[in-house]
Amino acid sequence: PNITDDTVGTVFVIKDAKGTGASANNITIQDSAAGHQIDGQSSITLESDRAAVSLVACKDGSTFFYSIF
Repeated sequence: PNITDDTVGTVFVIKDAKGTGASANNITIQDSAAGHQIDGQSSITLESDRAAVSLVACKDGSTFFYSIF
């Protein structure tokens, strides 16, 4: 989702919960529609079954971004 001042600090967890998909069909997480990058990148990929990542919505001055947490 796009980050707003109201969502700064929100943690989003993305996980291959079933555990039978990410190794055969990687899960790619894209930056938001507004271009809020993930640790400076436009996407990250989960490549292992049961892989997970937590992203926290952040703001530095007027720039919104996601940080891997």
